[in-house]
Parts: sequence; structure tokens; C-alpha cells
Amino acid sequence: MADAGKGKLGMKVTLTKAQLSQCTQAGNLRNQLARLSGIKNQKIDKDRPETDIDVLGAKAELAVSLVFGVDFSLNAMGIDDGCDFFLHDIGVDVKSTFYKTGRMLFRSKDTFKADVCILATATDRPNQVEVVGWLSRKEFMQIAQMSDVGQYSGWAVDQDKLRPLGELWHIYKQRELSG
Repeated sequence: MADAGKGKLGMKVTLTKAQLSQCTQAGNLRNQLARLSGIKNQKIDKDRPETDIDVLGAKAELAVSLVFGVDFSLNAMGIDDGCDFFLHDIGVDVKSTFYKTGRMLFRSKDTFKADVCILATATDRPNQVEVVGWLSRKEFMQIAQMSDVGQYSGWAVDQDKLRPLGELWHIYKQRELSG
């Protein structure tokens, strides 16, 4: 079970050794499958190896699934359709960043296909992820600003504009219980 502690808006999730190993394997496999399939990498951080970015993505997705208590398989095969998993009927895209103050970023607004996006950041501990906050697609479209992120321009929202996880938890449980 993950250890969750309070962050600014969200929660810090500490992964077990077994979970961390699964994330490393999943991240490496995702990278290999995508490159073998001819899928161009959408990475933003050009200074890190692709596998490091894919491993962080797997850790972030697992951490978010643990926070919300949903079943999630790191070993799902194939390229996702813009949703990493669902909270009942709410499609979730998890974005991750190595930077504690990193922003929710999309290369274009068209790539935000899920109902909501949740931002997670790396911490100083390799087995820990901070799940920071979330936004609906509609909110993102309204408040995102075009931003130069070094290697390209994209759409970004700072962490202080994200909504607290508790609000999404409430919406999720309300939908789940009402069918």
C-alpha cells in the first residue's frame, strides 16, 4: 500500500520496492513498444533519456490510481487514446514532470482528449511522487497560456491554478454512487 502524505494541493505517494520495479519495467517496455511501432516521442524534456520520462510517467499513473483507489494495470498494451484510466466515467490523463514547480503542459490543446488531467511531480526520493492537482478539459482550455518551454511552445497551466484533488474525489464518488 502506498503511503500518502499531504502536499500543497495534493498528496505525496510513496511506492513500494515492488511497485517501483513494476514502474521501471513498464516504462522501459512502453518506450520500446512505442519506438518499434514508429510512434514519435512527444517528450518535452529533451535533456533526459526517453526511458526516464516513460518510467516517471508510469510512476505518476500508478500514484494517481493509488490516491483514488482504482484498479490500474501498468502492463496495458498499446497506445492509449488520451485517457490513462477512468474514475467511474471520468477519463483521466496523467501528466508528469521532474520539476517540483512544473506546470501542466500540452503541446497543443487538441492533445487534451480526456475529461480531466491530473499533474504529478517527481520528488527528491526516487520512490515518491507528488500528485499535485487537476483541471477539467474545459477549464484548461479557458486558462492555459501559450508558453515557451525551451525546445518548443506549448499550452501550460501553473500549479497554483490547479484544483485540489479532494474536489475530483468528491465528483468521482458522487458519480460512482449514483450510477
